[in-house]
Amino acid sequence: MTGKAYFYDPSLVLAEQPRLTPQEAERQQIYCLCLAAIMSDQFNGNMYGLLGEYPFRRNQREMEDATTPCKLRGQCVYQLDRPNYVGHNIACFAVRKDGTIILHAFNHNKIFESTTEHAEERLVDTLFRHPHNMSVELESLTERGWKQEFLREVIVYTSLEPCHQCAGKLVMAGVKAVVFMLQDPRIQGTGQLMSERERRTQSLKAQDEMWSMMDRAYSEFSSNWDSTHDFFFRGQPTKGAPVITVTEHQLPEFLCTDIAKEIYDQAAQAFSSLQLQFPQFKPETPANALSNEQVLQECHAYLRFVHGHGGRNTYVR
Repeated sequence: MTGKAYFYDPSLVLAEQPRLTPQEAERQQIYCLCLAAIMSDQFNGNMYGLLGEYPFRRNQREMEDATTPCKLRGQCVYQLDRPNYVGHNIACFAVRKDGTIILHAFNHNKIFESTTEHAEERLVDTLFRHPHNMSVELESLTERGWKQEFLREVIVYTSLEPCHQCAGKLVMAGVKAVVFMLQDPRIQGTGQLMSERERRTQSLKAQDEMWSMMDRAYSEFSSNWDSTHDFFFRGQPTKGAPVITVTEHQLPEFLCTDIAKEIYDQAAQAFSSLQLQFPQFKPETPANALSNEQVLQECHAYLRFVHGHGGRNTYVR
């Protein structure tokens, strides 16, 4: 069948990767390091529950005492409304055209026993359902379709290349661009391959050695895996308890390991000590755009919010 495609072109085309100026690259680096610092602050590898063993999380043990009889990081941390949190270390946040951060979201597949509670999906739904989060001057937007008009200027930063579901949702929402830090070989780059006739959402790989290091670490983790490895196990056969083992070694599991945590911690340290080369740089538009120095201040403030109040932004929709 031939003719016009009414929604988006089903033939996916590689989004062109723009060349960033050093000033723009620094601005991107600030946001990516901030997101990595959020990952470090909220790191929780309890994907398969609190009871059991995670051989690849040996360095995440925390001291036990009488008041917090915990064993692994995340079992001691009260995750706001969900003290027994389990889930993925995948997150994203949305940035307005002026450079301020709107909100963040984490992947919550495990906690809601779903396969669709991805970080980007939750982020887009929140932007549409709770427009007060946008804090935007609505007078400058058309009465009809103002949300889409607003979202066309929003950039989403995410820790992992979007899957098919999330890439499609981001395109249909009409966000300006998506910047991802870690590539996902399972989806063969389709996070970058979204195209639409009327609107186009750019999908960009973050340009920083830190994220290339994460790519290499996962490649090594995956290639060295064999069937004798357990990512997680629970139960002792000698005591008659049922034995549960997980041998998955996909990206979600890797992002719970000591290796991933170490890289996020390094990024958090880099963020805390970041010295800007172009502090006064700001985009030509809009007129109220933050400078790189102000973006850094904004990101530090948002990290403090996440640490003190925002947590993993867990809620039932």
